[in-house]
Amino acid sequence: MKATDSSGNTWTATYSSTAGGTTTFNGQVAYETPILFTVQRNATVIDSESITEYALMNPYSPLGLVESFSSLPGRLSLGSITSYNPLPSTLTANESGALSAGTFGSCSCTYSETYSVTPDSPTALFLNINSVFPDFGLFHGEASLTGLYSGTSAITYSVTASGAATLVKIQVTINGTTLTFQ
Repeated sequence: MKATDSSGNTWTATYSSTAGGTTTFNGQVAYETPILFTVQRNATVIDSESITEYALMNPYSPLGLVESFSSLPGRLSLGSITSYNPLPSTLTANESGALSAGTFGSCSCTYSETYSVTPDSPTALFLNINSVFPDFGLFHGEASLTGLYSGTSAITYSVTASGAATLVKIQVTINGTTLTFQ
């Protein structure tokens, strides 16, 4: 996915998620899902975020996550989910609600996720996942090195009537500039 800022810089975002195995998380057998999000400016990697999500299955219930960043080597942020509401089984245009909320580490820095549904076309809807989270650089007692992971982000999927979902865009704020990767 690509974006361009007002200075003419070309940004590239790569988002990947793979199926993982099972492990123990907070004393429970959980499924783990590794996710990698990398951002480049003019072909230079600015930062990579590695996330591993942990959840129970059948029914799905997230337990927590672990995040690390290439700009903060050796620093892991352990997050716990304090509340979770699943997406409705049928999406309806103009609906919205809370998905999850939680805390990170000993400082109990909070984060939250919400969703909203907007029209895409006569046969599809946009599912928008919005996140609000702390500055992980400051969380670790350091100045944020990239400004990449503080504030808000939005991930938008186009969902067809049959339920097929396609990633459409990712919006993040980097050093005070909001970029929309498509």
